[in-house]
Amino acid sequence: MPAVTSEQVANIVDEHEIVRTINQWAQALDAGDFESFMDCYAPDGTMEVFHKGDPIATQEAFRAFMDLNVSQGAHLHLVCTPQVQLDGDRASAHSYVVRLDAYDDAPLIRAFATYRDEFVRSEDGRWRIHYRFVNRISFSSHGVDPSHPALIREPQPNP
Repeated sequence: MPAVTSEQVANIVDEHEIVRTINQWAQALDAGDFESFMDCYAPDGTMEVFHKGDPIATQEAFRAFMDLNVSQGAHLHLVCTPQVQLDGDRASAHSYVVRLDAYDDAPLIRAFATYRDEFVRSEDGRWRIHYRFVNRISFSSHGVDPSHPALIREPQPNP
């Protein structure tokens, strides 16, 4: 077996940290943890959702995005198969995402999409999202009554 170089080890660590940020984003969004969610973004980070208008680029717009997400009741964003490409202090990643919603005591696949991310290494060494493009491939409200008790969550206090 050939020796592993320090550059290869550094690349593995960088890829791991980028995947950690991708996972933190999804978990923070679903939990309504705005501070942890925003920690995933570079100070000038933006997000664009296909067919949803202007990019999300301000604290207020990110807060509105999170509030809308939390108001939609119990659900999870399951992110999988991230493919990371490193380029110095920049990187790109492509991931699949499936959104599962709680409905009638059973999960329902509500949507699936892809995330195309551009990352930058921040001054503190953390990899953060500079730009995220969400390409919704399919989104359905079929069979989902937004007033159903399983889809209504009590508002969480702001930290």
